[in-house]
Amino acid sequence: MSCPTNCNDPSNPNIKPLPIQPIGPSVAPCDDKCSKRTNVHCCEGDTKCRWNTQTQKCSYNIPSWVYQVIIWLIVIGCAILTWYLTKEILLGVLVIVLYIVFLVMRKVYGNPNIKNSNVPSKDYMQYIGGVCPDQWTHIKSDDMYDYCENTYGLTMGKQCYTDNTTKTKHFPTIKGWPPANDALTDRCNWRETCGPKKGTYASWTDLNCP
Repeated sequence: MSCPTNCNDPSNPNIKPLPIQPIGPSVAPCDDKCSKRTNVHCCEGDTKCRWNTQTQKCSYNIPSWVYQVIIWLIVIGCAILTWYLTKEILLGVLVIVLYIVFLVMRKVYGNPNIKNSNVPSKDYMQYIGGVCPDQWTHIKSDDMYDYCENTYGLTMGKQCYTDNTTKTKHFPTIKGWPPANDALTDRCNWRETCGPKKGTYASWTDLNCP
């Protein structure tokens, strides 16, 4: 039907108001400065930032070459000081040679105490990776529960849900990683009873049950 001349007139009975589109919840963006990021997800998601598990704060991740430059400056300073105090230039050179030998030995034999940097941090596992079973979605958390959803429709029995209608399961909130007490017990019981078939555990990465 053609529109009358007064199409913009709100009193025109031929004009139907457009439906109001719902606006979804907004997510606060991560701050540009590492020092102002209070969320572990924002901090560990950026290579220039580093999350301190003790202070629970985010800071800038200083490149390793910066530390190497500082160490070399200290070594050269010690060599010059040794030369100045002893009047023997060879002793100063010896300080630098010993440090080079130390670097070579460490490179050749390595350090068995260095852990693989690809291993997820405890904060990541506590807040993201280990909260819900594999292939489930972490919806939210509060002081009591972590809320997980079977988003991809994996085949599960009714006993595997807290709410079978919404396909969600509520697990006791993880207070630290690895989980302990009820947070661990409830997850281990779920993994044992909600596998793909009887006698097979459900998949849950890095969940170590007693």
